[in-house]
Amino acid sequence: MDAVETRLLAFNDLPGVVRLDEDIWFTREYFKDDARAQHAVTSRFVLEHFARATWGRVAVRGAGLAEEIIGVVIASVHGQPLLFPQGAQAAAEAKEAVAALPDGQRFLGEYSDYLEAKHELTREAAAQCDAEFQHFLVAPSMQGCGIGARLWQEATTHFAAQGVASYYLYTDSACDWQIYEAKGFERVAERFGPGHGGDDERYGQFVYVGEARIKGVRHL
Repeated sequence: MDAVETRLLAFNDLPGVVRLDEDIWFTREYFKDDARAQHAVTSRFVLEHFARATWGRVAVRGAGLAEEIIGVVIASVHGQPLLFPQGAQAAAEAKEAVAALPDGQRFLGEYSDYLEAKHELTREAAAQCDAEFQHFLVAPSMQGCGIGARLWQEATTHFAAQGVASYYLYTDSACDWQIYEAKGFERVAERFGPGHGGDDERYGQFVYVGEARIKGVRHL
């Protein structure tokens, strides 16, 4: 297996992060036979994270044209400058591309409802915490190899170095939310009801809060 390295997230990593998301997350049933539409929707989703990020890292293997992104962590610290000032414009353009798709408006309507519910659920944690753990993925074929732990450690070390005392994250029952329970995070909010497409009454949305203090890092 090629050696795995981590480095800072760059805006031109967008295609690689989109591919990683496409390998993991489900896509709307009405886009399942349209690879172009799936790509546009996933790009829109990932750019939402890029637009708000103040920090990020990727895990990669290979080099040059053969480099492959196999993990990513994206975060935002309150009061810090945006990592990608061009992110908001790129996200707006991605939204327009989705809107032009057959069923694109339907998807955007559902996605807007999802974002509104997410915002309401995270409102209190966002007000009380110093940072948000926005996006965290490891390629399925590389899970269990310590890559996620490495990215997680780098993120929390960054938080601590920035003086962050606590951070929050949003997840749902489509994700491996149990890892946050195992890490001892506090679940501070939850909601159960229809999923993204309104087809699963058992779908759960959760907000967790964790501490960013790392041994050996002194807070001033």
